[in-house]
Amino acid sequence: MADESNPSVLKALLWAAAAFVVWNYIAFNFIWPPKPKEPGDEQQQTAGRTVDDVSGQVAPASIDDSTPGTDQPPAVANGLHVVPGTLETIAIGAVDEQVGGAHRILAEVSTVGGGVVRADLVDHDDSVAEDSPSYPMLATVEMPDGGVLRSYTTDRISLHLGEIQTEIELADVPWRVVSSDQGSITMAVDVHRGDKPVLRISKTFAIPEEPAEEHRYDMGVSLLVENLSGDQASVIITQDGAMGVRREDSRMDDRGLFVGVRESGYIEVSSQYQSSKDPAESMFKPEGGKELLWTAIANKYFVAFMTPLRSDGQPGADWIAEAKRVPLILDTDANTHVLKLVTKPLIIAAGGSRQLEIGCYLGPKSRKTFARVKSYSDREYGEQVLESYGMGPCAFMAFPSLTRFMIWLLNNIRVVVFNYGIAIIILVLIVRTVLHPITKRGQVQMMRVQQSMGSLQPRMAELKKKFPNDKARQSQEMMKIYQEERINPMTGMLSGCLPMFLQMPIWIALYTSLNYNVDMRHQPFFLWIHDLTAPDCLIPLGRVYDLPLMGATSCFNLLPILVCLSMFFQQKLMPRQMSSPGQSEEQAAQSAQMQKMMPYMSLVMGVIFYNMPSGLNLYIAASSTFGMIEQKRIRAHIEDLKKLPPPTPKAKDPNKVKKTGWFAKLQGMAEEAQKNQAKGGKTRNKGKGRRG
Repeated sequence: MADESNPSVLKALLWAAAAFVVWNYIAFNFIWPPKPKEPGDEQQQTAGRTVDDVSGQVAPASIDDSTPGTDQPPAVANGLHVVPGTLETIAIGAVDEQVGGAHRILAEVSTVGGGVVRADLVDHDDSVAEDSPSYPMLATVEMPDGGVLRSYTTDRISLHLGEIQTEIELADVPWRVVSSDQGSITMAVDVHRGDKPVLRISKTFAIPEEPAEEHRYDMGVSLLVENLSGDQASVIITQDGAMGVRREDSRMDDRGLFVGVRESGYIEVSSQYQSSKDPAESMFKPEGGKELLWTAIANKYFVAFMTPLRSDGQPGADWIAEAKRVPLILDTDANTHVLKLVTKPLIIAAGGSRQLEIGCYLGPKSRKTFARVKSYSDREYGEQVLESYGMGPCAFMAFPSLTRFMIWLLNNIRVVVFNYGIAIIILVLIVRTVLHPITKRGQVQMMRVQQSMGSLQPRMAELKKKFPNDKARQSQEMMKIYQEERINPMTGMLSGCLPMFLQMPIWIALYTSLNYNVDMRHQPFFLWIHDLTAPDCLIPLGRVYDLPLMGATSCFNLLPILVCLSMFFQQKLMPRQMSSPGQSEEQAAQSAQMQKMMPYMSLVMGVIFYNMPSGLNLYIAASSTFGMIEQKRIRAHIEDLKKLPPPTPKAKDPNKVKKTGWFAKLQGMAEEAQKNQAKGGKTRNKGKGRRG
């Protein structure tokens, strides 16, 4: 017998390997595309510091604002020129980087373009390491030509002054510092005609003092446009949004661009991956009563909002003409986009002024905080989190409401047990308990179907003797016997698979919650598992290895191996599906082959889940372990039932109302498939065909 089973085992392994190759092709090309190279060599600039991709260590680096310099000629256009200021970089906010201080954000503002080169969150760690610095929220973006881009830069203005109509670029012009203190800085740039100023734009960045317990991460941006000439001025401003938000996921670029719009009281959020290869696109125009609430760029756990405000401080400013996504870098290696705000023409009388207010949030994606803080709930920040649930891999297979419930349930269980890992194990017990009646009923039904089919073996043997060379006639007669005895071989198989189908959305919802639940970020379990949202990393390998079909890894992860073993032994304990007496020898061999292959498919799952978050692997390993215990109890129950005579099929009631539920439809499909198989596996299309 051992010699006969070896070819089957070999075929099963080959099938498993083929499935593994197909999965990896789909995963690493469509779900988790190869990690794009960041601009530069093997390093990326993050918040004014160089981060090595391999070691992850942060080393100090100076911010290069050497271009343009004060010795460069001022911008000249149609008789107008910009008077440049000096090159300076000034820190505001939590300048001492002390956790629990008066400010939650440390920002470094450059006079070049009046932009932010660095913004750190002092209440959040960069990693789980003890010496981890504050979290780098915003950073500069290095262009392939050596240029540097900064967040919230005033890109350009379109000016119509008297008979002069021109466009002036300000992104690379140094502004002059008007005033600064620990919490704010004001800069200005003047447009001259000859030696007289005709227009002045002032910009103020303000980081308010906010207690840590309030979980607010605000930064205000104010633009003041002053008409210093004797003519009426019309000014259109193009204002850049946040840049340099880093990716959190090692397998895919998890950064996205979001635009929140309100129309007739309803909120609509559009999204686009930041690494998209699409060209520039307008994501908002005030048409049909639409109001722009905010634009945002976010990764899995953190988000940077930019909210144009009305004069009363509420969202929905009427001075926005367009919010557009513009590619800064667009090639096959690195894609970077930014969201820009374009104002409507600001009509300013001679000697008059116009002030624009923008509210910015730089912090964690916490729906709890967004609902609790009134200004955040007024701006509908929570809608961005809900939109992000649908952007993850396989998120289309889960229900957003199920993901929200999963996050709510895990957070509340954690309040009781003080550990998210234990909360995940308790969640496994809850799911297993809820599905236990379905699991038990399905396996009992499978056993009874097999028992009933076993009692038909003598009649099936007679059919084979009666029609030895007519397989189609054998199948037809067998189907008649099934109908007489009210047996459907497919019912048992579907009932046995139902618990797995019901658990799949739960797995995906849990994976989504691990990806987007900032409360679980850097949360440990026990022993070597220090972060449930990252691979468990039992043994660091000291460098990154790009393994075939597995991708880049720098650690030996133990949990995926435990997942593999637990699923393997659980499959071994699962009851075997008995082959249908009506099957041909080839069909019976294929069915047996699939059953032999199933335990080996669990080996492939260990590789698929190798770089998954440890929280997800913990859930699957615990589920499989509890499943083995459950399986033993169900098998003992089934063995007791086997000692009893099989139940007599109930007579068909002609007056019984036919069921129309989804499971009844599933059974009907199974019966139809069985009938088609009896007819030789072919069906004839009776509808009209289409030419071409």
